[in-house]
Amino acid sequence: MVGLAEYIRWMGRFSFSELALSEPDAFVLCVISYFDLSPVFAAHEGGAVTVRDCARVLEEGRLRLQITGSDMGNSEIFREAAASRRFGELELTAYEDVLEPEKPLQFSAVTFRYGEKFSFIAYRGTDETIAGWKEDFMISFTQTAAQSMAADYARRVVGEDLTGRRFYMAGHSKGGNQVLYAACMLEPAMWERVERVFILDGPGLCSEVMDVTAVERVNGKATRVIPEFCVIGKLFAPRIDDTRIVRSSARGILQHSLATWGVEYGRPAEIGENDRHSVALMHVLDRWIAGIDQEGRKLLTEDIFGALSAGGAITLSDV
Repeated sequence: MVGLAEYIRWMGRFSFSELALSEPDAFVLCVISYFDLSPVFAAHEGGAVTVRDCARVLEEGRLRLQITGSDMGNSEIFREAAASRRFGELELTAYEDVLEPEKPLQFSAVTFRYGEKFSFIAYRGTDETIAGWKEDFMISFTQTAAQSMAADYARRVVGEDLTGRRFYMAGHSKGGNQVLYAACMLEPAMWERVERVFILDGPGLCSEVMDVTAVERVNGKATRVIPEFCVIGKLFAPRIDDTRIVRSSARGILQHSLATWGVEYGRPAEIGENDRHSVALMHVLDRWIAGIDQEGRKLLTEDIFGALSAGGAITLSDV
């Protein structure tokens, strides 16, 4: 088993015309989506931006990793991707990064283009903002602003593309929830242009909030990947036939990080079943969630995050 950086060093010499996009490629592009790319787009003033352009700004220390916790290898993955033939010349477009704590709303997405062959929409997962974490809790009792923005983003990106490109869609963590929601909401004509949806250790859709039978349409084009020790991706877990369990170089809940996921022979390094400790933990969480109605979940969420932000804190680091 190798990590994503090593995967890029081995496979990065091949273009997507030579080797089709695979699950580890989706992992890599979702890692890149966790970086604040606004300095790159500002520097190019509307011109074309490539992954290689982003890496130059990363080396200058002007790209911040928007993720809770330590780097865990994300920056190395970005650098290797930028230096490779496979990822380096991918063009980035339609970058959005929105934070409105009062709503609350934390949303970010970016689209990667490979010529006129395909586009890859990547939704960022939860960053370290309190608003982002509050939205994670809110999916248990309401549709969130970020989910609506994710659906609008997909409609706009697919609808404005007149080249006939095929589309891939992906997201990790909260981004996994958003990509599932957006895929469910796409109009049939747009959905026909989608090649594959990658749901990477993201929560599913709460059946008390929306009709989850919409997932049935997505199922045939979806791949869901969760780590051996899985908690986040088991919340309201969607029924996706193509579900893989990937081995990780980390332990416990740290396996949620994409940067720790393993690869074998160009594919996710799979294992047969989830860690028994994570399964036991999910049984406890399932019983707890089932024992609280939607109004109770709402009140609990307001109490927790009201306390966290009472002193004016915007991020978990502020707390």
